[in-house]
Amino acid sequence: MGNTKSKAFFGRTTGGTHLYAFNDSPATPAPAGGAWSAEKMFYDAGSKNSYAALIEAAPGGFRAVWDGGTKDRSRTHSHFGKFRVSDQP
Repeated sequence: MGNTKSKAFFGRTTGGTHLYAFNDSPATPAPAGGAWSAEKMFYDAGSKNSYAALIEAAPGGFRAVWDGGTKDRSRTHSHFGKFRVSDQP
């Protein structure tokens, strides 16, 4: 859950599931008494991505926006996406 270079998004679905969106840096242990589910890759283009902002447009249906760049250019492109989160374990 490391996030050493940019802010991340933390929220909860309308069904109560916690959601944490972050850039892909080394994971850290879950808080005492807690456990994280397995990571689920949302977007991977081998580029620099950060500052994710999410909104739940419908129960479990999220819209996302983040900035991105390449390994040689800073983050100069806005990206948009959508995905679903299941509230089932």
